[in-house]
Amino acid sequence: RVIDTHKRCVILAPQDCKYATLSYVWGRGGDLIQAKLGNIDDLGKKGSLADDSCLPATINNAIEACLSLGISFLWVDRLCILQDDEPCKKAIQLNAMGKIYNQSYLTLVAMAGSDAHYGLPGTNAQRRSPLWTGQTQGIYLLKDIDAYDKICRSSKWQTRGWT
Repeated sequence: RVIDTHKRCVILAPQDCKYATLSYVWGRGGDLIQAKLGNIDDLGKKGSLADDSCLPATINNAIEACLSLGISFLWVDRLCILQDDEPCKKAIQLNAMGKIYNQSYLTLVAMAGSDAHYGLPGTNAQRRSPLWTGQTQGIYLLKDIDAYDKICRSSKWQTRGWT
């Protein structure tokens, strides 16, 4: 499953689709929307994720970032793995996470904040600090000079079992 960023719903991933992944901290808010056996059909309806209040800011920001980058699909564990599926079926998905991240077009890493409500810094129009840019092997790199190193060292994201 993936989020269709244009239709704002969860769909079965089209074969060979170009998708992004989101690596973030769930933190507080276990009551936030999750893919479950009882709601997966509703999540598949066009616009089911259009109400910004139903999703934590980090996921909303990631959807917007994908749209800005021309990426139609986004994989987010909370919405793409059935959280209450049979243990053996869920284990298959959890064991596939390395492959899911590895095969993604890019991974958005929400390193700031201690939970999914924090948002994805840099996705709004305001820039708070200058960027360092570089290029290596055809990959363009951006680094928020003032915050990046500090965020890396103190990030809750760094303490997760799966990053």
